[in-house]
Amino acid sequence: MRRNGRLLIVLGVVLLLGAVVLAIFALTGGEDDGTPSADSPRAQDVTVVQARRDVEAHTVLRQDDVEEIIVKDDTLTGDEVRSVGEVIGLAYRTDLVEDQRLLRDGLEVSGIAQELEVGTRAMSIPVDRNNLVAGLVRQDDRIDIIFKVNLTLLRVTPTRPLELSDNALLTLPAVEIEGYDSEAVPDGPVYPYAGDPGSRFAVLEADSGNPVVRLVLQNIRILRVVQPSASAQTGGTQTGDFLVLEVNAAQAELLHLMQTVGTFHIVLRGTEDDVELTTTGLNMELLVTEYGFPMPGTITLPGPGAQ
Repeated sequence: MRRNGRLLIVLGVVLLLGAVVLAIFALTGGEDDGTPSADSPRAQDVTVVQARRDVEAHTVLRQDDVEEIIVKDDTLTGDEVRSVGEVIGLAYRTDLVEDQRLLRDGLEVSGIAQELEVGTRAMSIPVDRNNLVAGLVRQDDRIDIIFKVNLTLLRVTPTRPLELSDNALLTLPAVEIEGYDSEAVPDGPVYPYAGDPGSRFAVLEADSGNPVVRLVLQNIRILRVVQPSASAQTGGTQTGDFLVLEVNAAQAELLHLMQTVGTFHIVLRGTEDDVELTTTGLNMELLVTEYGFPMPGTITLPGPGAQ
């Protein structure tokens, strides 16, 4: 009996230990072997953006510089860029290496100096909604520019010969010419101009002059389209829209003149169209002679006594 008693005690202790193990197993959810239970949250697939190749700092990011990949959300730091669309046209503050994930904090608005070809310059011009092609103009598009200005031709007209003694001075009164300074023909000594008919002339800009239009710049690359932010539009301070263009020195001079006199209009080119066209320009005379605009006819007044 004494031996049987010991067996019963041992058996009771074993049963007690088994109960304790089962309780611990139940409380820990069965994860003692490292395998998550069915009730544990699983890592989810998410999209992030990484560098497809090495990219230098401050370089404008383009489609072939980056790519989207799928990773588990438990590997995120919380600031990863989640879409390629978030980075195209921006730059990164530091050098990127292949397969490096992009963080939103590393993005910056890119400069343009490093994008310019040797011999070209960046120049901005103010534009309205019409010259943005209803807002459809984009960075890296190419455009032509039409220039329009009103001109008046001031001619020296031929006169019959005039005989003067060697010591004579010819004086004329000041003449008022509509649209011009009265000092254009001042009081004082003058002399006859001995040029051939039409050999001397001056072209003057005038509000009421003859409009002249021509396509003057072609295949100009747009570096940036700068539009006011939403806060500027709603806060009462309209900063205006600008196109930043890549031009050479002569084109920069012409663009400056176009902003000083006359008006200009933007014409958008096709992405695969690099053919430069030759035009003659257009004025009122060509509208009549080349495009058949009707000319006003002469009017014959009725004679005396007509009803």
